[in-house]
Amino acid sequence: MEKIVYKNHILTAVCIFFLLFPASTEGKIQYNNIRFKQLSITEGLAHSTVNAISQDSKGFMWFGTRNGLCRYDGYNITKFVHEEGDSSSISHDFITRLYNDRYRNTLWISTEQGICKYNPQNEKFTCYHIEGNSRNNVLFLNTSTNKFLAGCSNGIFQYDEKNNLFIPFILCDNRGENIRGLVEDSNGILWINTNKELKRYNLKKEQFEPLSSIIRPFLKKCINLVMLPNNQLLFATTQEVFIYNINNNSLYTLTSTEEIRQFRCATTDCLNNIWVGSENGIFVYDQTFRLIANYKQSESDLSNLNDSPIYSLFEDSNNNMWVGTYFGGVNYFVYNSDQFRIYPYGNSSNHLSGKAVRQIINAPDNGLYIATEDGGLNYLNGNREITRSEQIQKQMDIKNRNIHSLLIDSHQNLWIGLFLRGMKYHIPKEHKTLSFNRGIGENSSGFCIVEDQTGKIWYGGPSGLFTLTKQHGEFRLKKISSLPVFCMLNLNDSILWTGSRINGVHQINKYTEKETPIPQFSYDKLYVTFLYMDSKESIWMGTNNDGLFVLNKKGEKLRSYSKKELGSNAIKGIIEDDQNSIWLGTDNGLCNIQPKSGQINIYTIADGLPTNQFNYSSVCKTPDGELFFGTINGMISFYPDQVHPVEPHFNIALTEIWSNNNFLSPSNPDALLPASISESDAIILTHKQAQSIRIEYSGLNYQYKDKTQYAMILEGIDKEWQLVGNQHQVRFSNLPSGNYTLRIKASSDGINWDEKGQKTLAIEVLPPWWLSPWAYLIYAALVLCIIYLGYKYTKARLILLMRLKTEHEQRVNMEEMNRSKINFFTYVSHDLKTPLTLILSPLQRLIEQGQISNNHREKLEVIYHNANRMHYLIDELLTFSKIEMNQMEINVRKGNIMRFLDELSHIFDIISKDKEIDFIVSLEETDEEVWFSPSKLERIIYNLLSNAFKYTQPGDYVKLSAKLIKKESETFVEILVKDSGRGIPKEAQDKIFDSYYQVEKKDHRKGFGVGLSLTKSLIQMHKGNIRVESELGKGSEFVVNLNVSESAYSLSERSMENITSEEIRKYNLHMKETIELIPDQLISVKQDGATVRESILIVEDNKEINDYLTEIFSKDYEVLRAYDGAEAMKLLKKQLPDLIITDVMMPTVDGLELTEHIKQDLNTSHIPVILLTAKTDEADHTQGYMKGADAYITKPFNAHNLELLVQNIRTNRKRNIEYFKRIEKLNITQITNSPRDGVFMKELVDLIMANIQDEDFGVTEIINHMKISRSLLHTKLKSLTGCSITQFMRTIRMKEARIHLQNGMNVSEASYAVGMTDPNYFTKCFKKEFNVTPTEFIKHLK
Repeated sequence: MEKIVYKNHILTAVCIFFLLFPASTEGKIQYNNIRFKQLSITEGLAHSTVNAISQDSKGFMWFGTRNGLCRYDGYNITKFVHEEGDSSSISHDFITRLYNDRYRNTLWISTEQGICKYNPQNEKFTCYHIEGNSRNNVLFLNTSTNKFLAGCSNGIFQYDEKNNLFIPFILCDNRGENIRGLVEDSNGILWINTNKELKRYNLKKEQFEPLSSIIRPFLKKCINLVMLPNNQLLFATTQEVFIYNINNNSLYTLTSTEEIRQFRCATTDCLNNIWVGSENGIFVYDQTFRLIANYKQSESDLSNLNDSPIYSLFEDSNNNMWVGTYFGGVNYFVYNSDQFRIYPYGNSSNHLSGKAVRQIINAPDNGLYIATEDGGLNYLNGNREITRSEQIQKQMDIKNRNIHSLLIDSHQNLWIGLFLRGMKYHIPKEHKTLSFNRGIGENSSGFCIVEDQTGKIWYGGPSGLFTLTKQHGEFRLKKISSLPVFCMLNLNDSILWTGSRINGVHQINKYTEKETPIPQFSYDKLYVTFLYMDSKESIWMGTNNDGLFVLNKKGEKLRSYSKKELGSNAIKGIIEDDQNSIWLGTDNGLCNIQPKSGQINIYTIADGLPTNQFNYSSVCKTPDGELFFGTINGMISFYPDQVHPVEPHFNIALTEIWSNNNFLSPSNPDALLPASISESDAIILTHKQAQSIRIEYSGLNYQYKDKTQYAMILEGIDKEWQLVGNQHQVRFSNLPSGNYTLRIKASSDGINWDEKGQKTLAIEVLPPWWLSPWAYLIYAALVLCIIYLGYKYTKARLILLMRLKTEHEQRVNMEEMNRSKINFFTYVSHDLKTPLTLILSPLQRLIEQGQISNNHREKLEVIYHNANRMHYLIDELLTFSKIEMNQMEINVRKGNIMRFLDELSHIFDIISKDKEIDFIVSLEETDEEVWFSPSKLERIIYNLLSNAFKYTQPGDYVKLSAKLIKKESETFVEILVKDSGRGIPKEAQDKIFDSYYQVEKKDHRKGFGVGLSLTKSLIQMHKGNIRVESELGKGSEFVVNLNVSESAYSLSERSMENITSEEIRKYNLHMKETIELIPDQLISVKQDGATVRESILIVEDNKEINDYLTEIFSKDYEVLRAYDGAEAMKLLKKQLPDLIITDVMMPTVDGLELTEHIKQDLNTSHIPVILLTAKTDEADHTQGYMKGADAYITKPFNAHNLELLVQNIRTNRKRNIEYFKRIEKLNITQITNSPRDGVFMKELVDLIMANIQDEDFGVTEIINHMKISRSLLHTKLKSLTGCSITQFMRTIRMKEARIHLQNGMNVSEASYAVGMTDPNYFTKCFKKEFNVTPTEFIKHLK
């Protein structure tokens, strides 16, 4: 009874429905043309199962999958997943439901682990816990009163926005009852479906209301609940699916089909047609509840839906339909992409057998023949049913699958042009097919076929143009032209136009068969693809590379179209519709030209085309006005009046911002983004961030996402809008600090821009730290400092300039003074030489006369020596002045430089003996002759050795060594002058070669500081250099390198006269006459005994005896006097005598105390002491000897005996020294008279013997070890051994070496055994010590 009631109301309800709710949508969906596109894991989807779909207020699409939440902007998919430990991430990756709360601009997400809210400001999630809820698929609803409700397992909860939590709203009464459906109608009634029953709740009255009796029977059977527009409630039971109209309380049965009884989701499209998603695909019902479409995954289904189980359906703001599937990801239908009917390629019966459709023609029975290049011939009947090539070509006995042209002639027979196989002629009535290959060519291709009014067939292809005329039942073939033909146009009864790939357009006279080129369009390389004459007899000529031309019948151009207007220059097919619009197939879409208005519309894949590339000559219009075009991916058809360009709307959103390849987000504190870039209208960039900025954006139009054209302008930089094509990102580099405004707008064609949907972003670029306000304060301070410093500098500069001017004037005056001095010295030197010559010459003659006494001769020789010395100094002064004035030149000669150095060194042997300095000469033994200047080298060696001996103390050593060094092709001599003197301070070593520089101004060795400066100048003239290495207290080493190669000197600097041995000896004599060290001592050896007198200290308190003793010894000795022992002790601290005579009995300190003091003091223990006393007792004498006295004289004494005693003591001392030197073994007792001296000498000898093999062991080490001064060591050894410390050490080494030679060592072994690494020097020392060489000594032993 109930069912009958429902059905009786159907007709009435439908009428009322259409009267009350007329369709408000202007568009119309052609459901049989719907084609779905896909988003899968390949495009970045998180999972293939999509449980929920939604769209936020910006226009972003959101997909809830089993493995995360995805946001889609038309280009990129952004994933949001749960992060362990991050409370701001999504609560779980399994998404069950999505809901966009437009009132709060919030996306709510239901997951396996509760619900959460997405905050677009910071792209973070807030998770919520609802007490008592165990449901993982929470229902969301925002009511008309802006209450946000959540349907859970234990009831409905309301969101408390103030406290940010969910509070109970309606709790379930029964245990086990849970919410399965939650919707609101337009009357403010909340429909609640639980697993127990269906309920109504009045939100305004806040109370439950009873259900209408018409749906009360289904109270406990309701499974799904969906609110449709117009207050219609869609629900399902286990048996049927119903629609309940709330407004008129009517109930309609939608379907009882088992496939959709338990549907998963439902929604309506823009036409209010109902889309129901189930396990078996999508079912679409119109407003009369008639099933109008069913989409599912199958080979025969042309919708391209890739999976049948449907889990979610959603219509976006642009009327696009989004479908979430179980295995296929997201499928979506773009609104208005159904304007074109698609005939795809495939293997099923409703698919074409080929992809590349080459030509389409009308068949006699209102069908179509479709030629493909890869699938043969297909046939489409009036019911849109396809007969594939497998069947039709079998009937026609055609095996070729590459068909290029078709023609139905006036006899309703079919002509077929093949690729490389000529032409076929099929006669349906006779069921036979003829082949035309002979005469055309075995490999010819038929690109076009036309029939003229006489029935003649014109056939064109790469082989040329042919005609076929039927005569007497047979066709006669004739070749008209060899020009390749690609297309033809039957212009009129007498004229035929042909289009070629390489020669443009020609016209053929049908009667005369004469070929004539069209003048303006017959040039080479013009590739004509299609010729078409419209209803106004204008000829449309399509080309492959040059666009579209409109001509008149004379071949004159009326108009042309290029890629700028058409989007492509490659025209594939042309046709006119019934409204006189021209349609073009190109390789970049379908074009529609309105000749009257000039409007051009372009349709692409975004508008529903299967591809943008159409195929050649593939166009047809059916009698009812439907147009067919062939593409490289199937065929399309449409009625022109049903195809309209869509005015797309864009809502540009910024999606990402990158700086220096770093993603900027609100979670990054360095990003300076208060909100996500999609929610920001203004951003602040640091100077570093502005060096490289990339902003990505999207127009959020999912229909034209691949076709969207963008333009942008950065106000503050750009003056005009910049077209960036389909590039959906913009980059900026090195933006200066300042404020900018970025504007971005979009268009579907690059011509008509959506100004309302443009995005504006204010950009502030902060200045770098060096341009910040603080920096400017610093700069201001720096400027003030600079001004102040500039003032100070200028003032100081002026003072400096004044000082420099004064110094310059002083320097000029000084230079003038120096020049005057040099001139003065030069003149004086020249003037002094004249009187010196008059002095030296007579002196030399006087000295040579025999009648002059020796005493007078000696004095004359002193005068002569000093006069020569003065002569040398004058020459040196002249040399120095010449060098200062750059007037000195060098003259080198060839000679033996080692022999020359050896001769020069001999003169210093005498100095070394006199100063008791060990002089070591180590010269390389060679006979090689080199080039050098004797005079310059003499001065160099003299100055260096003189300085060495001047500053070396007795007991130290001076060493001269030299050797030749080969460097590549040149020869150098290296001369070393080394001493163990006092050394040179480090700070003075760089200055000692400066003119007039002296190390110590108060040095008693007076000079003018020109010696080393002159030496350096002479060395530089000799192409050499000098360096010094010195350490205070250890001595100095001067290293001289001279270039002695012939090639180093010019021809003018070289003398061909060699240096002889006699000349070398003369240089030696010259140095003897001029050397300044101890000048008088070098005059005559005879003076040696007379010039140095020994000293005697007389200590006597009686003045008469003191005077008497002084008178006795003053003739032969230097006498020192003291009147008691205390005075003598003071005097001994200042000067040490060679012998002491002292009285015994004296006040203060007597003679015995003095003697004891002398013998116990190491400074004086070596001095012999003679005691004078009036005591004659033997015990007194013994006491004196015990104190260390050497002799005892009683008063009164014999003066002669006293003189003899003094002489004998001195003679015995000298005899002991000579004996000490002669004996082979060391005998210290022979030379020591006091125990103190014996201990001293033993310690010294033991120390030397312990270090005898150490070559570097010398005086410094001895004085450091024995803790005595250098002068005391020299005095002691000179008195005890007659040798300096160096000579004493050499004597010990030579005595030890002699023992080694006697024990069987060879010369080298003995040399190294005594610490002498230079065998040559060892040989010289050995010979000097024993008057025989080591080799001769060994021979003598044998």
